[in-house]
Amino acid sequence: MMSRPDQELEAARAEIIARLYRIFAAYPFRRQMWVCPHCVTPEEIARLGRVPLEQLSGSDLQRYAWKALTTWGEVVDFKHFLPRWLEIILRGQDDGFALEFSQLAAKLDYGQWRAWPRAEQEAVETALLLCWRLLLAQPPATLVWETAADFLRAMAQCWESPAPFLRLWEEAVGFPPLYHLALFFVGESPGLAEPVEEVWPEAWRRGQWPLLRAWLFSPSTYDRLMALSRQRRQELPAELAEALSFFLNQRRPLF
Repeated sequence: MMSRPDQELEAARAEIIARLYRIFAAYPFRRQMWVCPHCVTPEEIARLGRVPLEQLSGSDLQRYAWKALTTWGEVVDFKHFLPRWLEIILRGQDDGFALEFSQLAAKLDYGQWRAWPRAEQEAVETALLLCWRLLLAQPPATLVWETAADFLRAMAQCWESPAPFLRLWEEAVGFPPLYHLALFFVGESPGLAEPVEEVWPEAWRRGQWPLLRAWLFSPSTYDRLMALSRQRRQELPAELAEALSFFLNQRRPLF
């Protein structure tokens, strides 16, 4: 039996998936979509139209995903496939890693999604925020796609600020969000403490770096990690627990 938070997440997932298909139904599959004739064959296009959109797998979409908007299709075609791409991620169905989250974020940015009709933007926003909530709700060892750091790096490509994701992280309850926070702190604090543009280039380019740094080294984040280290240390892998204690002692709150 699912817990109430799990039930709420499942209901939210079903609702946003239905909403995505409903809103983007205005963009049907186009057999004559534009492609680079040297890069994409007519058979490859036809193959994507032979089964209903909802039945396409990550493997089916993999080649399109790499080439979308640059050598395969236009924004209207990207919008056609977007509900299924997001559904695969939301349901954790892409066990073969055919679709990368950073790839989706880059395509959203390239397709200028912030200039789309408001209803479409809101549907994508809701789906991406739910992806984040679902990620935080799972122990890192069980994830089939991204870590928290991977996710935030990807979002830096297409979202103006990490603030909504950091706020959800602060509000998340239970052990998994803290586990993710420990991994993030241990993995990213050296680079964020000594800013180097190459570490998080997209976050740097969009001016997100100072906010990420301020949040990670804030008293509230430090207190959460210190409590985790002292009270639930035994629930973390030994190496992570030791690294967390080391970095907490090395890096006091900056603000």
